[in-house]
Amino acid sequence: MLKLALFVCFIGLAVSYDFKDPFYNEVLLEDMLDESVDNVMLSRFRRSASDSLDEKCKRRYKCCNDVNTENLDKIKEVKKQCFTEVRNKNKADKTYEPVDMFSCERLNNTKTEVICAMECVARKKEILNEDGTLMEEKLLEFTRTNFAADEWQQPLLAGFIEMCLKEAKEKVAKNPREPGQCNAETSNYGYCMWRQMALACPKDKQESTKRCERMREKLANNEPIHYYKAELDDYAIVRITQHGLSHKHCYSTDTPAPIVELPGLGKLKGSYTKGAWTGVPIQQYLNVRYAEPPIGQNRFKAPIPVQPWDGVQDVSQRGRPSPNYNEIKKIPKEQQTAELEDCISLCVYTKDPTAKRPVAVYIHGGGFYSGSAAQHPPEYLLEKDIVLVVPQYRLGALGFLSTMSENIPGNAAIMDVLLAFQWVQQYISHFGGDPEQVTAVGQSAGAGILSSLLFSPALKESYFQRVILQSSAAFGSWQFDHNGERNARDIARRAGIDPKAPLDQIDQFLLELDTYSLLKAYMQHYWQGLPKGINNTGGRMTIGGPSKLFPATPYQVMKAGGGRQNIPMLTGVVKDEGTFALVDVFTILTAMKLHDKKDFLRFDIIEEIQRILGTVEVTCSVTPLAVKSMLDTEAAANGDIAKMIPGLIDLCGMHLIKSSVLRLAQYNSRHTPEQTFVYSFDYRGEHTRFGYDQDVRHVPFDGGVHHTNDLLYLFPYPPNAATLNERDTIMAKRMVDLWTSFIIDGVPSSPDVPHWPAFNRKLRKTPLSHGLDTSDSCIPEIFGPYLHLNETVTVGNNFLDEFTVNADAARQKRQQRTQKPTTPGNDSDTSAHRSSLSQQNLPPQQQQQQQQQQQLV
Repeated sequence: MLKLALFVCFIGLAVSYDFKDPFYNEVLLEDMLDESVDNVMLSRFRRSASDSLDEKCKRRYKCCNDVNTENLDKIKEVKKQCFTEVRNKNKADKTYEPVDMFSCERLNNTKTEVICAMECVARKKEILNEDGTLMEEKLLEFTRTNFAADEWQQPLLAGFIEMCLKEAKEKVAKNPREPGQCNAETSNYGYCMWRQMALACPKDKQESTKRCERMREKLANNEPIHYYKAELDDYAIVRITQHGLSHKHCYSTDTPAPIVELPGLGKLKGSYTKGAWTGVPIQQYLNVRYAEPPIGQNRFKAPIPVQPWDGVQDVSQRGRPSPNYNEIKKIPKEQQTAELEDCISLCVYTKDPTAKRPVAVYIHGGGFYSGSAAQHPPEYLLEKDIVLVVPQYRLGALGFLSTMSENIPGNAAIMDVLLAFQWVQQYISHFGGDPEQVTAVGQSAGAGILSSLLFSPALKESYFQRVILQSSAAFGSWQFDHNGERNARDIARRAGIDPKAPLDQIDQFLLELDTYSLLKAYMQHYWQGLPKGINNTGGRMTIGGPSKLFPATPYQVMKAGGGRQNIPMLTGVVKDEGTFALVDVFTILTAMKLHDKKDFLRFDIIEEIQRILGTVEVTCSVTPLAVKSMLDTEAAANGDIAKMIPGLIDLCGMHLIKSSVLRLAQYNSRHTPEQTFVYSFDYRGEHTRFGYDQDVRHVPFDGGVHHTNDLLYLFPYPPNAATLNERDTIMAKRMVDLWTSFIIDGVPSSPDVPHWPAFNRKLRKTPLSHGLDTSDSCIPEIFGPYLHLNETVTVGNNFLDEFTVNADAARQKRQQRTQKPTTPGNDSDTSAHRSSLSQQNLPPQQQQQQQQQQQLV
């Protein structure tokens, strides 16, 4: 059995693109280990994969204890000769290319090389006809002599050979080869023989390890076995981190590539992926252009709708994301062309193009300067009957720069998003979507864009009928640029022009500036300006100006009684929204050498945080309120930063996100009281996004339920978090139930979740609510009810509890230590919730982090 297994392992079976073929994977690994890439992460991968592939193959395939491998070693040498011959021929024909895990064409070439090498081995062993088919009369003796010498195998050979030869020929007939191509019959036959022998192994010879039991179960169910998948995924993590790409775009099945025709435009050829839990096939169209390239004189301007094309456009690979400085600086200078800005595309995921299903259009976050469609794959959400669309839009200076002129009007990214919704209205029916059942979904900056559009005259009500807003709302001060021209001049100055030059010269300079220099100047402007306050930096949505998208701020429109007033809404926050902002705050304070100054921490830290976050203190009430409600009084008096951390997390979360989300929910509830649903995501699982795109090594706190952690349960991303444990899978299925049920009928529901009450109950004023501006006629005093999404789902009655959730938990711990009564910062109807928050049952790998956090309190 081991000899037959190693025959398959070393001679190989190129039967799929989804990395279940051991020899194909071995070839890819060898290619990657030979690849010369000057990159620390990839070098680390190369070291981790440096174990002998021969030993790995033997270890992973030896689930049946039998004979030695002497004959197979000879076959192995023939295989090496054949593969060298195939590669040398391709190099001589100039068809060989260096390995690229994210080029489907290159992976296809490797697959072809594997098939040809197998055919070569069979030919050298004289068991092949001239047309590449196997000689049935010679197979029995060849297999008995070389790969099945054990006594138990002998009576099975004839039946297995007949069955596997038939299966191999059927597969070849189903996927006919082009003239001149090698015959895949040998590889198909070999895989079938190995499978049958593995399943037939006598119990007294079977290895009883979990790995082998899992392998036999998968073989019995005809499921893929992903040998070397861990090594390939490690490499994929490196490349996805660098380029935002995934090897999954090369997944294929025996089904021909799906093709969709868009009337008036042309045809699109997609590819397949599959659902994470059921394996349901999902059609994916990964680089669907909805606008012409925004390059040259089209930079910074409104997008031009895509024009028709001839033939079939291949959209099986992901489109280029909007460039950002951290990625573009890794690209060789000669490759930094204007085409890097050609990024306006979208992904469409569907299970049935002939259906008429509700549509979710997901607008990604990323602080307006990062993010891509690749970070939001469909394998969780498409377990349900919806169609998912993920547009890419211009980011950073390319999407948000404004000189308030016709040349650079601002809000180019918002115009991209509006064009994407227009495209959905025109074409989504050809993918099985219903244009009259569209839900707009956004997270962080994406939620900021969508909620701001609710107060824009440019939004057509037909574009979407429901909205899901995660961790942001239109009233956050960090989302808008009130000084577009001033900020654009500063960016131009950093790129090398006199900022006092006439505006038309500034415009032309910025239009002609190369992508790298523009993005570098923008990031310098942003990070060097942040200590002065986020509202002093550019690169966000523009109020006023020629774009006419936002004549006034959303808050001003709301105060005047405007805005969309008839839309079902699901909105909420994660428990520890503030940790994301506090990292930047702590970094700034450390750079200013203020993080350990006792007097500063005693008297000025709250005002400084408010200034950095762009919150202006005008009532003289927020600061004393924060000290009372959020900070340990003794710690604040002594300037003890460690004990102040829970309250500072709450302060950052309140200012940056939570208060804005509450205000929008209150506004929406006034107009749509029965279909406004609010949540706090409190679940802490195995993985976290904390530190994913920030350096957090210097901060004295962990991320808790961090900003974007809710996305871990809606999208299998990042790659190191794409495989969930059993506990996290339960949460992911619950989240998918809730989100997709709202997308389908406007009511979030799940079998294991109690009734989700609408957010429409007025409460009496509380001590904390006196610090909020609730005097205007637009905002009734509605603070609940809302849902706590955790391992156990509960209903909260006062959303203001989320403003002090960490401070209250710390206060409760102090009370438990001292056994003295304490006065909470506000009238809470959810004290049981606070108790549960401080006693979460965390996975073992996070116990150390939790203990460190407790030591800070």
